[in-house]
Amino acid sequence: MSNALMRRLVSLLVLWALVFSGFLIAMSGARADDTALPALAAHNGSTPLTHSGDSLTTTTSVQGDDSRFQPALDKMDPSLQPVALNRQKGYSSVLIYTTDMPGLAKALENVGARIAYTVDDQTRAERFIARPWGAEDKMVSIYVQVPTPALLDIASLRGVEYIQQRDTYAPAIVSDEATAEDHEGFNSVRDRIRDGTLTYPPQGITRDRSGGSVSPTSWAIAREHKAFDVWKNLGYQGTGVNVAVIDTGEDFGNPSLRNSWAIDPNPASPYFGWPIMFHPASMEGLMGNGWWTAGSDLDRQPIPFWLSANDGDSWYSNTDYRANDSNLDGFLVYRHLTPDPVTGFPLYTPRANPQQYGNYRANWNSRINRNYWIGMPGDPGHIVSASGIYRLGVSRDDSLTGLWGEKVGMLVVDSTTPGVYDTVYVDLNDNYDFTDDKAETRASPLAVADLTGDGIPDVSGGLLYFIASSTSVTGETVINSITGSETTATLAHPDVATDITGWFDFRAPTQMWLRPISPGADTYLPGSTEDAYEEFTAGAANESGTTWALGGPLTSFGPYTITRTVFFTGQITGQPTDTATLIRSMGFPVSLVYDIEDSTGTLVAGVDYNINMATGTITWLRDFPAGEVVFIMYQLDTYTLEPVSGVLTLAHALPTNHRLLADYDYGVPIPYSDIYGPAHGYDTFIPANGDLVAFHGEFDNGQSHGSFVSSTIAAHPFGNLASPLFEVFGTAPAAHIIGIAACCNAPGPIGLFGSIEDQRDFAAVGYDGLPNTGDEAQIISNSFGSTTTVNT
Repeated sequence: MSNALMRRLVSLLVLWALVFSGFLIAMSGARADDTALPALAAHNGSTPLTHSGDSLTTTTSVQGDDSRFQPALDKMDPSLQPVALNRQKGYSSVLIYTTDMPGLAKALENVGARIAYTVDDQTRAERFIARPWGAEDKMVSIYVQVPTPALLDIASLRGVEYIQQRDTYAPAIVSDEATAEDHEGFNSVRDRIRDGTLTYPPQGITRDRSGGSVSPTSWAIAREHKAFDVWKNLGYQGTGVNVAVIDTGEDFGNPSLRNSWAIDPNPASPYFGWPIMFHPASMEGLMGNGWWTAGSDLDRQPIPFWLSANDGDSWYSNTDYRANDSNLDGFLVYRHLTPDPVTGFPLYTPRANPQQYGNYRANWNSRINRNYWIGMPGDPGHIVSASGIYRLGVSRDDSLTGLWGEKVGMLVVDSTTPGVYDTVYVDLNDNYDFTDDKAETRASPLAVADLTGDGIPDVSGGLLYFIASSTSVTGETVINSITGSETTATLAHPDVATDITGWFDFRAPTQMWLRPISPGADTYLPGSTEDAYEEFTAGAANESGTTWALGGPLTSFGPYTITRTVFFTGQITGQPTDTATLIRSMGFPVSLVYDIEDSTGTLVAGVDYNINMATGTITWLRDFPAGEVVFIMYQLDTYTLEPVSGVLTLAHALPTNHRLLADYDYGVPIPYSDIYGPAHGYDTFIPANGDLVAFHGEFDNGQSHGSFVSSTIAAHPFGNLASPLFEVFGTAPAAHIIGIAACCNAPGPIGLFGSIEDQRDFAAVGYDGLPNTGDEAQIISNSFGSTTTVNT
């Protein structure tokens, strides 16, 4: 490790301490060209929020010269119109609907839009980054903070259809005679259980799972809606119908909803046989602008990776922690900063229960440190990994966390073929032993446990619908003979994956190489968001007026590409990079100086130095003490990857007389992310082999509305042992549920946004983004948290 890098680590000890105590710093790194971000514009809480349907007749009217703004004002929420006209300083949090995402993205980047979230009372702000892709001629919406003086300009853009203030809906509280009757019956049985007067099982109830002795008229939903008459007289019970429930999630572990989930019926789909589920907030936190989509790899923060405390908004479970039972003692170590058995890089674990849900324990804010039992060779319950590399993580079910007072463990294994991860175990009884837990697979995706031995599940951990998988490619020839006129190039395989290799560390999705056609050494070509690191050491002579050519003979350390782990571990995990050749021989200019510092702090352009971006030459404007080390992090204007299509957009001409080669992984996207990500202009995060699994459930702490609604649709009796009053009948017991969670944007620790419009789109098209292919819904149920009409 270089001295400057050591100094950088020491200067970040405060950051280290904050991360270890569960805080997240406002900005992930201080760029040399950064300016302070002004505060958000204050919004008058007494101003009623209205929506597009209302604005058609209630827009602000402007007079005189300002009348030219009327077309733009007509595309705004009325509460935004006076703010936009006044052009007051600050930012406005808005939801923008557009049919031209690339055009909107470029405009937002140009006006200085940002993404900002409050995390543990700290604001994390990232500049909005435009990509050249995105939906066109199709309506999409995006949440962003726009400088308030630019609202009129953004509204005037072709393709911008409407701008509204971000709104939040809460789950509705249903209160009527039918539900009151059912609650009364439930409470009656509950009271008899408590006072010991209830016989168990009650007379007349058998273990027959068909529940034949229970009449559907005992459940008010079926009775009040005359559903029983339709079943009996017409034979309709919902067979072949998928109902998309846009709500808080579903607990399919409830036996009344068992096997009621919809599955992808297309044998050609990579999701064939998997449940059809969608959680947009998870997708936003993983790949949205300001998270994975960023201007620099040093700013990438895909949730739930790497966050120890504020990972509760995501329902995805990262399982990039690799472990092996090398000593064959039957235990896997799950401990923070344990070396990865493959790379040796330090691994990380989350905190036990930072939100203090339920029966939290004294160690609620501590890093998880556990030994998990998987059995020993020869044991009847021994869990085998075909490759010997096990994957560990935690469940994102906050209700389960509240039950046990800590996040429960999760194990992923390649049960048959080395490297093909196909089975997940959830430690539902939280005993750090996976051998007594059910194996979840595509064929049996429901995580449940019967803790009492009566044959009925007591605890559930969600419905598995995705396990990350990928395949590696090495040395692919992308362009066999470069002409210098190419503007794009396409990889042989789409769906390029990102491999998480350690704490704040990942391998660049594409590793590109320029190989001379005549014999010669390969030159690594970093992507436009990869950052190179190098150092300059001052000599005894006066440096003022002298120059430093990046990558040249005055470079005392580097250049190397780096990831964010360098700030925490000091490890250089990237590639040696011949920036001297890339800049001054091949003509790739410097596009960004991310940071440049000496021992006193950040250097200022125009005061301490000037840089010629075309030649990568720094001219010093002052002297430095002998032995002073200056380090710089910077990017080159090379190429940008769109991961789903595998298309490389070349920002600069490639050198002739070379071939372009690529190393990368290609995998299976998280369901619907290959539609959602590119449409929103995101760098779609496709997890590499075994790095992530996705479960669906009623995961937000204290929420149950989604399960209630789904039960009114598709519940069926199972033979309840306590009382017929506990049996639930939906109006269409043979229908299947497509779960679309977070309709209500109920804020978690971070408050990630999920657009209701995006959820409706998913309901209409399913995983493949196409209607009428069998993975979409025929009926949509929305719960907006209000019994009155809401215009959107």
